[in-house]
Amino acid sequence: MTYSGSTVRVAPELTPSEDGVGASSQQLSMMTLIRQLVRNKNFMLFITVNFLQIFHNTFGANFFSMFSNYFLTTDNVGSMTKTLLAGSAFATPQLLVLIASPFLSTVGSYYLILYSFFLKLFLAAIIYLMGPSHVFFLVLFFFLD
Repeated sequence: MTYSGSTVRVAPELTPSEDGVGASSQQLSMMTLIRQLVRNKNFMLFITVNFLQIFHNTFGANFFSMFSNYFLTTDNVGSMTKTLLAGSAFATPQLLVLIASPFLSTVGSYYLILYSFFLKLFLAAIIYLMGPSHVFFLVLFFFLD
């Protein structure tokens, strides 16, 4: 199939007039676009979820060493395991994006975030029910988070 420009109609280019009317109409169209974006519920939800995800990742990355020192003592987990866990905390999200992209394209980002949220709640409940004696679940939670 070949496309041709025989049925294309091109609008004439608008040039701003010397009295500044073109600039004000351009500002008006920009304000109209911003108003439409702010009123769009899906766009505002996307911005909110994106902000919360970035905040969660940054919070977890910055305070990971403090959490691991407090919750994972050297009696329960060896220093090598803590080192591998700390290294994987920074590399795993980037690898997970590459690995999960086919799943993301079929399921959608909303459901992937929703499923990961429920997985975190499930693991948190298991950690709470098991108690502090089962450190493996806490290490798994840190790794998946």
